[in-house]
Parts: sequence; structure tokens; C-alpha cells
Amino acid sequence: MRSRSLSARHRPCPLGWLLLVPAGVGIYMAYTFLAFHQAFLFMTAERHWHRVLSLPTTAMLRGAKAAERSVLTIAGRPDVFLHPARLPFRYQWLALGNLTAFLALFAVVALLVVCWRRLLPACSVLAFASLLLPLCYPARGTPLLSLPRFAFVEFPLFIALALALDRHRVARGVVVVAMVAGLVLLTATFANDMWVA
Repeated sequence: MRSRSLSARHRPCPLGWLLLVPAGVGIYMAYTFLAFHQAFLFMTAERHWHRVLSLPTTAMLRGAKAAERSVLTIAGRPDVFLHPARLPFRYQWLALGNLTAFLALFAVVALLVVCWRRLLPACSVLAFASLLLPLCYPARGTPLLSLPRFAFVEFPLFIALALALDRHRVARGVVVVAMVAGLVLLTATFANDMWVA
């Protein structure tokens, strides 16, 4: 009798429970249809942020070109970037934003590879789907806008990062120091009323 209860307890969850995920989206679509007569309002509203539905490769290529322009801008006027508190908004938005977003994309793609190799497939699918959504809606002028913010909530990537650094003590220390320095820098940037995303 005990073995039967244990086997029932460890029985895999029926696939029907997965329908709860699209059911949540469906309920929200029904609400936006009843309230605003547009079921896909959450997608069409992206145009107010200058985002347009595109292929993910479009965002990646545009992001690479924007990052290249950022490097040239920083190399051309390094003195401007030595004073973050006085950094003009256009430099802050276009140069630093595009460069950090592309570096975040590079790191995320590398961690997706680790995730695919070392974690459960469900973790990789979740991380990939979470990345795919912002890549399908690149913003004009800043194609990878807010990508670091979207990536920070992808917990499978942090598990993959921990696994990748498990046996590399020096690299782990470098990453921890970089994260602490980034936290201090972004906090100071936000405190100076500058864009952080």
C-alpha cells in the first residue's frame, strides 16, 4: 500500500497543467478585448515605445551596429565619459545604453549555451523564450533597449553562470567584483537622475 502511494506521489504531472500558462495570457487578452476592443493590445502598445515587431536577427544585427557606433563615440570623446554626473543625455542613452545592451546580449547567448548543455531542457526553453520576446520588438535608435533588465530576471542563466564558474576560483572572484562594482555604478547613476535599464 505504501509503495502505491509513493508511486502516485512521484507520478509526473499531467500535461494539462501546462495549459494554465496560455490560459493566463488568454484571460488577459479577453480583458483587453472587453475593455478596449483589442485582444492584442499588449503587443500593439509597443509602438508607443518605438518598438516594432521584427525578426530576432534584426535586433541582433542592429544592436551590433549600434554598439560599434558607441565604441567610436566613446573613443572620439573619452573626456565626456570620465564625468558620469555631467554626461549629456544623448551620450548616456545612445552610447552607453547601446554598448551595455549588446554586451548583455553577448553574455546571455554564451550563458544560453551553458544552460542548454548543463541544465534541464525546460530551463533552456524558459531562458530562450524570455530572451526571444524583447528581441522580437527592437526599439528605434536603441535596438536592444532594456535587454540587461530583461536578462536579470532569467534565473536559469544565473544557475548556468554558477555552474560555469564552479571550478574557476579566480574567474568567480572577478565576476563577483564586477557585479559589486556594477551595483555601485548603477546605484550612483540612478541617484544622479540618469537612465538605468
